[in-house]
Parts: sequence; C-alpha cells; structure tokens
Amino acid sequence: MDIHGDDLLWGRAVDLSDDGSRKDAFVVVEVDGIEPLMIVAVDRLLDVS
Repeated sequence: MDIHGDDLLWGRAVDLSDDGSRKDAFVVVEVDGIEPLMIVAVDRLLDVS
C-alpha cells in the first residue's frame, strides 16, 4: 500500500460510506494510474467546480 500524504490527486467518486453529510464519512475514489481504489476522508476532498 502506498501513502500519498498531501499529494493532490484527481479522481472520480464511486461510492460513499454514508450520505456524505457527516464530517467523518469516507468516499471511495477511482484515480487513473492508481490501483486499487482509494479511500479518502470526505473532509480531505477539494471542490473543483
């Protein structure tokens, strides 16, 4: 398992641990070139819209 620390990665959310409203929720993210899927705390996601 690799740890990416403060790396900025671009990916697509494919699943949530709950409805996403809880601060301690997690999201499963698909990132091109990285296997397997990544699990990221929702509060670590950045809005890019």
